Amino acid sequence: MALQFLTSLLGWRQAHGPPQVVLVPPLFERDHRGRSRMARSSYDLLFCKPALRWLFQDYLSDGLRSVMRFSPPEDPKISVNFRFGASLRELGNDSAGSLALRYQLIQKDPLSFIDVKAAARESSEARMRGCYFHVPSGMGIFGSVPLLQQISDEGKGPEVGLRYSSPDITAGAIALPLQQTQTIWAAGRLGPLTVGVQYQGGQPFRQDWAAKAREAARQKKTDAVASSAQSALADLQQYLSYAVAYSPQGSSPYGRGNFTAVVEVREARELSLAFFYHLAIQRLVRNPLEDHRSVAGITNYVDFGLQAVVDLAAQQARAKVQKGRPGPVSKKAAEQAEAAVPTRQPALRLGLAWQVNKNVMFKAKVGTDAFTAALAVKSWGAIGTTGAGSVGWDIRRQQPQFGFTLAFENYGNIRYERSKGRPRVGSALVQRHVALPEDIANKEGAGLMVKKEDLENKEILGQQETASAHFL
Repeated sequence: MALQFLTSLLGWRQAHGPPQVVLVPPLFERDHRGRSRMARSSYDLLFCKPALRWLFQDYLSDGLRSVMRFSPPEDPKISVNFRFGASLRELGNDSAGSLALRYQLIQKDPLSFIDVKAAARESSEARMRGCYFHVPSGMGIFGSVPLLQQISDEGKGPEVGLRYSSPDITAGAIALPLQQTQTIWAAGRLGPLTVGVQYQGGQPFRQDWAAKAREAARQKKTDAVASSAQSALADLQQYLSYAVAYSPQGSSPYGRGNFTAVVEVREARELSLAFFYHLAIQRLVRNPLEDHRSVAGITNYVDFGLQAVVDLAAQQARAKVQKGRPGPVSKKAAEQAEAAVPTRQPALRLGLAWQVNKNVMFKAKVGTDAFTAALAVKSWGAIGTTGAGSVGWDIRRQQPQFGFTLAFENYGNIRYERSKGRPRVGSALVQRHVALPEDIANKEGAGLMVKKEDLENKEILGQQETASAHFL
């Protein structure tokens, strides 16, 4: 009799108690990326480049780093961004910082803006930049001018750019008249495939080719004309970069896709192979910071990336030495040929990031130059505070390296992702959705509830996107 009473009491408790839930913490960083993407080449933001930079650099850099991002809640169109970085080995001598004041012309879309940025380096620089992007037509114009009258040899003069962007195609050009340099890019997306090319050189290619063709015509030699054409094409390759990316599930141009594989050739000097894998997975381990009686699991975010860079310029130098000398090339001759080519060393990098909950994230990377591990802790308040420490070993210098990062912010979209590849983004720090039968445990608790039928409701999840969110 007592057993039947306890069984019925337990059944009533399970039927009328709070539902079992799965925690969905926000992604560790607020979404600040892509706010200025219409004022630069799209090629530099496609092909998983922002995601790889985040994986291999953020919280893992050597030295001191500080970032502050503030915007008044009364007028979110204006914001202040401050950055500071310094090496621990040369503190005070090798430091750099910048302060940017930005005014957003359209509150709902950050693509049109005006900002003033001052950078404190060995050669101080201050610039004013403006960008206007017309979303219905996909056309945009942007430019920047130095605020200092004297332009150093390392500084840039005025620049102006024109672009077209849509969800499938982007093209544009940037010109710096005083330096006679230009950047021209074009990229397109067809299903999971993205292809792009970028020219970045000092003299327009058509002028260089025309000059060589005129010289060959003056000499009236057919072989000279052919040779000039081959020479011009060889020169063109020195300024061209092109890439192909495959992302079967698609991705936002300025965010982290689920899976992306990239092959890129950079100015005939480097061949880069990379892939980036982002996962939202569900753990069945209890969260000690939550009421264990109702929590059936928690969503974790795992990012994994691998990049290999091959030095093509060094290989070409070896080939030239081999061609000019009969027999095998000596090690000294090969080293001299490679030393004459100022390129970066071949690199292999492997990175991993694991966000345990809304407050803690682990990161690590292993490469041919160094290996580093970092722990980042975040406090979500009126002003979000992030502190991170890293420790590693510099293989080339054969010495330890340490890094510290401190960041403060009070603006930026808070993003979420469901496990099993479901859509992301929401409007609260920790949301809860009704657990599936296999997630339910005999526990209790309370929190923000999302009904099962509303799991994919974009309005509840805060997933309202602007018309230009997926423009290239």
